[in-house]
Amino acid sequence: MVGSFAAAEAFLGAQGRLLERLRWAVAFRGAPNTQVAALLRAYQNADGGLGYALEPDLQCAASQPLFCEVGLEIAHELGWRDDAWLQGICDFLSGVADADGLVGPILGSALSEPRAGHWTEPWPAGLNPTASICGGLHALAMSHPWLTRASSACVDRLLAEPPTDAHGLLCCARLAEHLPDRALGERLRDRIGAALPEASFFKARAGADGYGLAPWVFAPRPDAFMASVFGSAVVADPMASHLAALAAGQGADGGWTPAWEPPGSASRAAWSGVLTLQAVRTLVAYGAMPVAGSE
Repeated sequence: MVGSFAAAEAFLGAQGRLLERLRWAVAFRGAPNTQVAALLRAYQNADGGLGYALEPDLQCAASQPLFCEVGLEIAHELGWRDDAWLQGICDFLSGVADADGLVGPILGSALSEPRAGHWTEPWPAGLNPTASICGGLHALAMSHPWLTRASSACVDRLLAEPPTDAHGLLCCARLAEHLPDRALGERLRDRIGAALPEASFFKARAGADGYGLAPWVFAPRPDAFMASVFGSAVVADPMASHLAALAAGQGADGGWTPAWEPPGSASRAAWSGVLTLQAVRTLVAYGAMPVAGSE
């Protein structure tokens, strides 16, 4: 099945939050990144962290490391860098990190607000999301004492004992991709690839039931940093089969919907926009979906 670009664009225009609609315009319609950058600045709190439900499963205004992770991913996607914005994020993370510089996804301040059922309590500080955050900051060529300390701790932990779940390995992959030491990054990539086949929440088989991360999440483009690890020893089906399953997930309304229960209708709509943008970007990158209206 080949998905419909036009239907996805119409769905996002009707259901997506402003952030994803503007990101779509940058990705596919040649729009400048200035409006998205202005939105990312608006998510920043006085403490330097990012808040306001930037990740839709957590409907709180207070700054959270999880929101910082998402914001940095979007900034890198846009090729946008703002020194003051990045400095504020690093200062915030330094203030909530443990002695090694590691942070957990959410803080206690999130627990009094609407949230998805899997956020029952603050998770311990660890590779998820610290490694991903560090990767996002390295991708934007940021320098900060906290970043140096946290990156070193993440590398040491990954080399000693990789995460046993796909989410943790994805965080590590983002760090490995953007480490200034490229040889070390490639060494970490091999470590991650070796751990993936047995990782929980990793979808080695295309179209497998239930929630999980498919190979295209790790390699959203054919030339992605992690693409080389997805040989037959890691996945049960080739990437083309996983992409076909992704395209088949498009709903009759043109969008993709979350496989979990968000905390409310607004959160569900926001997630549908995020997932629709992610799916279409991936399918277009692999040549599995033509961009309508680009002739």
